[in-house]
Amino acid sequence: MPAGATRVSAAEDGSELRVRILFAAEPGKEDEVRHLIDQALAGHVGFPDGFSTAWRLRTSWPSEVSAEESDQAGRLIRS
Repeated sequence: MPAGATRVSAAEDGSELRVRILFAAEPGKEDEVRHLIDQALAGHVGFPDGFSTAWRLRTSWPSEVSAEESDQAGRLIRS
C-alpha cells in the first residue's frame, strides 16, 4: 500500500454506519488509495488473521475537507 496517513471517524445513522476517512497520499496516488480503501471496506481484502467483514459497502464518494478537518488535514500532509 502506498505510504500515507489517515484519520477515520464513524457514526451510526439508523441501521447504517457512516465512515469518513481523511487521508493524505503521495501526488498521483489518490485513485489507488481510494480504491484500496473501498476494497477493504467492501471486505475484498484478505486480512492475515482471517478477519472478514460482516457488512457491505453501499456507496463511496470523495468530498471536500471540512473547515473542522483543516488542521488535521494539514498534519496528515506533513506526516
